[in-house]
Amino acid sequence: MQQRNGQTKNGTPGQGRAAAEEQGMTNTLWRCVQWRAGQILSKVLFNTKTEADNFCAQMHRAEPDIFWRVEPVEARLVWN
Repeated sequence: MQQRNGQTKNGTPGQGRAAAEEQGMTNTLWRCVQWRAGQILSKVLFNTKTEADNFCAQMHRAEPDIFWRVEPVEARLVWN
């Protein structure tokens, strides 16, 4: 049973927090694609949509003239 401070009843620190943040394994990755003048300049892969959205938001603040698109990708298309 998890306590409020992130420790379990047996006193192991961090297990409660790690278990709460851990997400089930999926077959979907999230790819951020950088577009400029109709051409792909860069691609970055992320495990979660939240990570990809945060990355794209940061990049848009840094360079607002470059468009980033977030798209789901099946893992089998990335790795054999």
